[in-house]
Amino acid sequence: GRADMGIMLEQENYPQGFKFRGIGHSRRMPVCSKNHPLAQLEQVDHSDLRQYRQLIPKSLNPEDTSHNAHILSPKVWYAESPFVIAELLCAGLGWASLHESVVQEELENGDLIVLKRVYQQDASMQGIDVVWTEKKAIGPGGQWLLDQLFQLNIS
Repeated sequence: GRADMGIMLEQENYPQGFKFRGIGHSRRMPVCSKNHPLAQLEQVDHSDLRQYRQLIPKSLNPEDTSHNAHILSPKVWYAESPFVIAELLCAGLGWASLHESVVQEELENGDLIVLKRVYQQDASMQGIDVVWTEKKAIGPGGQWLLDQLFQLNIS
C-alpha cells in the first residue's frame, strides 16, 4: 500500500495483486578493491573466489532467499544496501558481484576493478521490471508513465 508502481530487479514471482513487465537489463559483475589479493590475478575461478570473503546484498524480507543463488564463498557478509557493500569493497574487505550502476563511479576512479572470470567472460545480465498494483486504477498520469517505461530499453 506504500506505492502504486515501482521499478525493480526482476523476481521469480510477484505477490498476488501485482502486474509486471520487463523493461530492460542490468549488468552484474564481480568486483573488488584494486588492492585486494584477487585483483593481482589475471583471471579468477571458483576456487580463487572461495578463498576470500564475499559480500552479498540481502533483503530484510525473511521470505526473500534470492541472494542464496549468488553465494560462492563459505565466508560471507551480508548488507541490505549494495552501496554499503561498495564502500566495504573499497576498504578491501572482500569481493562482490554487484550491478554496474552501483559501482560505476568506483570503477571509473580506479578504486574497484572488475575481476576477469575463467568460467564466464561477460557480465551477468539481470532483468529490470516495472511493477504496478491491480488493487486500484493507476489513472491517466500513471498510464502515461507506464507507457513511457514500456518504451525504454534499459541496459
